[in-house]
Amino acid sequence: MSYTHEEANSFSQFKQLAEDLRMKMEEIHTITPSARKRFIEENTESGNIQILLSEILSCHNKCVAQRDQIEDEFQNEQEMSDSANDKLLESELHLQILKDEVNDLKRFRALGDGGSNPNEVIRTKLQERAKLTTRMEQLKLEEMNAAHSLLGRKAEYDKLNSKLSHLQEFFPLFSQSQPIYSETVAAMGQGMIPQEVYKLPLPLFMIYMRLTIYVINRMDPELECVVQESENNSTDSNTAVPHAYSIVLRYNQKQIAFYYHPGLQVISVRHNLPTQYGILIGLYPNDNGNVSPNPSTYYLLKTAIPTLSMDELVSGGHTGRMYRWSQVLAGLFFYPENQNELTIQVTSFDVIHQLDIVLSEAV
Repeated sequence: MSYTHEEANSFSQFKQLAEDLRMKMEEIHTITPSARKRFIEENTESGNIQILLSEILSCHNKCVAQRDQIEDEFQNEQEMSDSANDKLLESELHLQILKDEVNDLKRFRALGDGGSNPNEVIRTKLQERAKLTTRMEQLKLEEMNAAHSLLGRKAEYDKLNSKLSHLQEFFPLFSQSQPIYSETVAAMGQGMIPQEVYKLPLPLFMIYMRLTIYVINRMDPELECVVQESENNSTDSNTAVPHAYSIVLRYNQKQIAFYYHPGLQVISVRHNLPTQYGILIGLYPNDNGNVSPNPSTYYLLKTAIPTLSMDELVSGGHTGRMYRWSQVLAGLFFYPENQNELTIQVTSFDVIHQLDIVLSEAV
């Protein structure tokens, strides 16, 4: 049996692939148990970031599902709106026909079979016209409601689509962050991380880790994240006094400093950016940093310093601005007074993305 040149070539490639596969299988079987153990140990360090990636992927899939659902509902409501328009046009046509008939009845009074009363015929037609007019108004109202609902759905769809696009932008960042995260954990185990990091409270430690990964990924020599010790080493027991260490993000001559107030259980922010209205105020409504997102802060302040109000605490310079987004960056969550704000989903990646924009655009 003879083969064509292409068949013979394909058969030769198949034999080569089979031989390569056999050699790979032999190589796998020759790996010693100690090598397998070392392989497992080397991959264990990336376990935490893999869990984080799984959560982000789950969030991504959820956004995709919600977007698909809204697309289906948007399509259904569009079809309902088209159907309402068709019914409205049909009713208007019918109404015009009735108007013509009424005009004919007024013009020719001698209508009806068997001597029926033309006035009764006209009255009946007018009653039908009134019913159709009412029905037409109802259809117009349904059309307006459908259009309003479509606008709301479209706004929700655009919001989800924007958030989905933002998540997709961060996927490359996570892929690059896996080795960085593993190296950071390994460096901590080998004592290569500054000793000040080990003295940070958990909220500041979370901010330090997240901003450090951001700085490494930016690869900009002008951008740095450092742990800074307060020059005031006073042992003042004032509840408003921040922790001795703070996290400072610097870019050129601009800097944003994060402080943790153990007595108030809240993060505050100070910066030298050219704005008097606060920064990142668009992530949460009315987030000017003048009030604490933590409801217990008011009780703690009243208990410790009854004569000092929350406004005086911020305006007097005792603390920085207590933005809600800074609590997100620190891994803190507080139940908002306005339950409608529970629908606002802001992640640490949203915060870092906005910080990057602010630092890049600030003059």
